[in-house]
Amino acid sequence: MTQQLIEKITAEEIAAELDYSTRHVKEKLSRKPDFPKAIKIGAKRFWMRQEFKNWLVKQRER
Repeated sequence: MTQQLIEKITAEEIAAELDYSTRHVKEKLSRKPDFPKAIKIGAKRFWMRQEFKNWLVKQRER
C-alpha cells in the first residue's frame, strides 16, 4: 500500500503568497464561502495546498 503525502499550507504561507497579512487570511479570507476549509491540528489551522492552489487559479480567472 502506498501512502500519499498530503501537503499542508499555513496562514503565514498563504499570506506571503498573496501579499496579505496573516490576520487578513485568518479573519477575512478563511471566512469566505468559496475559500477552502481549514483543518485544525492542535491550535493551528492548515489548508490543503492543492485546494488552495485550485482556489487561487479560479480567483485569477475572474
